[in-house]
Amino acid sequence: MARLYPEYREEVQKKIIAAAHDIFHEKGYTNTKMSDIADSLGVTKPTIYNYFDTKENLFVAVADYE
Repeated sequence: MARLYPEYREEVQKKIIAAAHDIFHEKGYTNTKMSDIADSLGVTKPTIYNYFDTKENLFVAVADYE
């Protein structure tokens, strides 16, 4: 895997969290799939898992970010 600048990684994480926030709000935790979040960002599901290893961890990041 290519090494990324820490600022870039943080920027991508913030974009994922923002997209996840909207989808969790719209569909709820249970009905949201990681693929829904990936599709909304135009990336693959493994890209999301590269930043958040579980949907629960992403949900916690969304809650902590607010």
